[in-house]
Amino acid sequence: MPADWGIPNEPEVQEAHKLFLMYRDMAVLSLPLVALVPLSLNVAGAPNSTPARAVVLFVVQYLLTALSARWSGIRFVCNVMAIHSARKITSANSATSRPAGV
Repeated sequence: MPADWGIPNEPEVQEAHKLFLMYRDMAVLSLPLVALVPLSLNVAGAPNSTPARAVVLFVVQYLLTALSARWSGIRFVCNVMAIHSARKITSANSATSRPAGV
């Protein structure tokens, strides 16, 4: 993105970008926990149903955060495109509305 667009400073873009990065990081951190937590529970001597519940919990967490990251990424791109196109239209309208000779 060229620096003169000024789009990264828009609050809508910053919020969508922050949410995308947060959900992406949460999804990536959920993956190792799918294997590590049940393994740790087995080593600790937890009942047999507990590791299975942990697997289900972290798989669901991964799916939810991965979907949320995807939706936030789409929202991020839509916000950037909407702001950019609105600025293009506004600048085109102001250029055509000037009187001749100004």
